[in-house]
Amino acid sequence: MMYSKSRRLLLVIDDDKAIDFLKGFFLAHEYKIDLPPSFEESIKFLEKNDYDVVFFDDKSVDFNQKAFLKAVSKRNEEAELALLANGTLKECEQKMLSYGAGLYLPQPLDFGFAARRLNKVVEQVQKKDVYERSFYKKKRGTKTPKAKLMFVDDEIDACEFLEKHFRGPAAGGIYEIAVAYNGAEALQKAKKFKPDIVITDVKMPGMRGTDMVEAFRALKNPPKDFIIITAIDSYEQRERAERARLTLFEKPIELRELVDTIREKAIAHKLTID
Repeated sequence: MMYSKSRRLLLVIDDDKAIDFLKGFFLAHEYKIDLPPSFEESIKFLEKNDYDVVFFDDKSVDFNQKAFLKAVSKRNEEAELALLANGTLKECEQKMLSYGAGLYLPQPLDFGFAARRLNKVVEQVQKKDVYERSFYKKKRGTKTPKAKLMFVDDEIDACEFLEKHFRGPAAGGIYEIAVAYNGAEALQKAKKFKPDIVITDVKMPGMRGTDMVEAFRALKNPPKDFIIITAIDSYEQRERAERARLTLFEKPIELRELVDTIREKAIAHKLTID
């Protein structure tokens, strides 16, 4: 589908402070912004227009999850979904996964943190091919990754969501998937599965993700690459990750960025079907 270079944002929220902040941020990036007066009107906007980003708050008046996701799937399934969320880190992540959103911003908004995350959303949108309305469709002349991925996390919901996502067309590649809920299980499953890329949480019961990576590297035929996910991001931790040749993702992860990173790693290791 052809589309203009102008970008478009839909706000399905009713928090005045969040609205003012998001409008200011996206107007500075030359987005056209739609702010329907009600949830019912938001559904009509989703069904009639193409959006690059849809920002929503499921605590808004009259918000209905089923109606919202149905409207998104009709015309805007490739849009970047972003959620305003309340609760603990775990609760917010689970809510984000339940919607298939690429990121969330915790309430109350930390404007500095929010701006950094939104900059990444803008960068992802800019990576779109000029003639395609999708973040994931293969660009002309590029290779298609084909690799074995292993996701390791003691959060069962997170593993199940990532497994489902990377088995589907939105993953941008052809992947075999294995999941494990702790380091010992991952090492045991790897004997038969032989993963190419391992994506692991750091903090897990029994064995930390970084210790598991070292155990993997001691194997005769270790995985080709590792991605670690942590709730605590610091300069020192990034330095350690760099020295250990690990790619670090800070929670909450941005699904679009994870998709791109895995794809790039697979191609770099010549794990393709071309």
